[in-house]
Amino acid sequence: MNTFFKSTIQVFGLLSLSIFICCSSPQNNKTKDDNKHVVSEKKSFPKDFNKLFDGDPLVGGTRVAVDKLIDAVVFSNVMNCELNDHGKKWSFHLAKNSINELVDNKADLTMMVWEYHNEHSVEQSNPDIEFVTSISTSAREGFVVPDYSGVLSCNDLNIKRESFNDTIFVLENWDFHIKQAKDINNFLDEKMIIKECSELELLSDIERLYQNNKNFVASGWYPSVMFGLMELSLIDRPNRSASGIVDINIYARKDWVRSHPHEIIMMKKLRLNNDFYLFAIDAILKNRDDLSRAARVIYDSKKVDFERLMHSH
Repeated sequence: MNTFFKSTIQVFGLLSLSIFICCSSPQNNKTKDDNKHVVSEKKSFPKDFNKLFDGDPLVGGTRVAVDKLIDAVVFSNVMNCELNDHGKKWSFHLAKNSINELVDNKADLTMMVWEYHNEHSVEQSNPDIEFVTSISTSAREGFVVPDYSGVLSCNDLNIKRESFNDTIFVLENWDFHIKQAKDINNFLDEKMIIKECSELELLSDIERLYQNNKNFVASGWYPSVMFGLMELSLIDRPNRSASGIVDINIYARKDWVRSHPHEIIMMKKLRLNNDFYLFAIDAILKNRDDLSRAARVIYDSKKVDFERLMHSH
């Protein structure tokens, strides 16, 4: 159990999501004439996340559903390393939608659910699922543009629409972002095409545009690897500020919660550490072509006093 807690802190301490968190949110501090930006070394993230998990993902032990997001995959691999090293029987598998895995009883636990602050909508709409804890309450989400665009709001976007790519890139399965993309589109005099895509596709598309100094609008969440790759700003949206405050939550099936009281006590103490988030993002970006290596760097870092936390009751 202690090993679970250690690895969980590492996982969530990274996360939330996205990697997350500095106490301050991204700043819109570029002038409209500043077209200079740093171009990152061109490397691709591996498309096959499955190689990070060994064996049959649905056989025995606690079943953990992992959304197909870079942060979630890396952090879950950190936990997997820790648990395997100590003989714990947990199985991790990738899911298009981790909440659906809980609903369908294909998983017992999922760790990285982004929801608006104190919303807990998953629990309210699914009687067999229970909110366990928030590992972060200060993440940010919204829509991003390159800093060099000089755009700070939808009003600015409407004025400079002709200088932008014709597509709004939206993360698939984020229904609240798809709705917001439609709101942005309705606000614009000249409409854009809404493209739903995976995180890897989204990053590839916007990084290519960024490399060529082109303007774009895309789903964004902070902290996350995209803010490590590019200098971006969250823009004000129609009837909503630039960045909505979100919680990163752990959910589990109620039957699992009842049968694992010690794990629940441990998880309820988990909170993200800002310095650890920054370290994790850096490790992922330096090893973006080999996420298993990034996980190992994070696992070996011992950046948090896990022993003290493990033995606090």
